[in-house]
Amino acid sequence: VNPKISFVSHEESYKGDFVIVLRAPEMYEIDWMKKGAILLSMLHFDTREFRNGYIKDKGIYC
Repeated sequence: VNPKISFVSHEESYKGDFVIVLRAPEMYEIDWMKKGAILLSMLHFDTREFRNGYIKDKGIYC
């Protein structure tokens, strides 16, 4: 096992500076994220206006 790799809880994984998740996060997962974090995910901007605004209001970069 690589000593630079650590396993964390689901919630803690969303508290980093850079979050990569394939499927768009649920609202409660977005709540775990901190202002200024970067989110890389399939967000479907054209069909999820409320979620887009919520992410923007939280100060998360996508």
